[in-house]
Amino acid sequence: MDGSHYFIDLATMQKLEDVCASKNDEWSMKPRQEREDGARQLSTWKTVPKPKNKRLAR
Repeated sequence: MDGSHYFIDLATMQKLEDVCASKNDEWSMKPRQEREDGARQLSTWKTVPKPKNKRLAR
C-alpha cells in the first residue's frame, strides 16, 4: 500500500463482518482434511518472490 489510510463507514463494515461470519460458518462445516488443505494452500499463497528488474544490455 501507499501508506494512506482508508475509512469504511459503519454499514459497509457491518456487511463485511456478516460476510466474514458466514464464511467462517461455511468453513467450519467442511471436513477436517479439506480445512487443513485450504489452510496449507493459503499459507503458501503469494509467497513467491517478486521477479527482479532485468537490466537491458546497451
